[in-house]
Amino acid sequence: DESTAVNQHTDMKAVSDATAPDLLPDMFSSVSEVLGVVLAILAGCGAATAIQRWRLWRRIAKAKAEGEQLRNNPRIFTPAELRAYNGTNISRPLLLALKGRVLDVSAGEEYYGPNGPYKVMAGRDASKAFAMMSLKEEDAHADLTGVEADHLKILDDWYDKLTKKYPTCGRVELSERPPANAPAT
Repeated sequence: DESTAVNQHTDMKAVSDATAPDLLPDMFSSVSEVLGVVLAILAGCGAATAIQRWRLWRRIAKAKAEGEQLRNNPRIFTPAELRAYNGTNISRPLLLALKGRVLDVSAGEEYYGPNGPYKVMAGRDASKAFAMMSLKEEDAHADLTGVEADHLKILDDWYDKLTKKYPTCGRVELSERPPANAPAT
């Protein structure tokens, strides 16, 4: 019995010795294939992230360049043109108008941008909203008809504050802005 056990042990060792080297190349080649696939995926993800960041940076740089151009060469905007600068397109600067004066408020994106508390004022002349200290969409326009003198004083205070803080880059076309003392129609 003892000699049979030794022979079986020797036979099993011979089988395992014979198959172990045969299994190792297969195991290592599959591990290296898996590692190759993982590395390729990681490289692809890294490249995709780099491309997305580069595109984002390029769009932000374009907005800054346009803002700089507008500050150096102010222009007249129609209300419809001004709407394109409401912060929803990061390739454009963030603008708002107050008493017809267009300001580049890109530096205050946390306030006037699409996620900011004053987003309703971006991309338009929001004189009435500032005068009334209102965040309602229906108040975000230039028509000051019926606004009382104490609210016009509030508007003047906002105008002084914001025109000192943000650069001017144009005016809103006056033909579409009724005067403050115009009768209601």
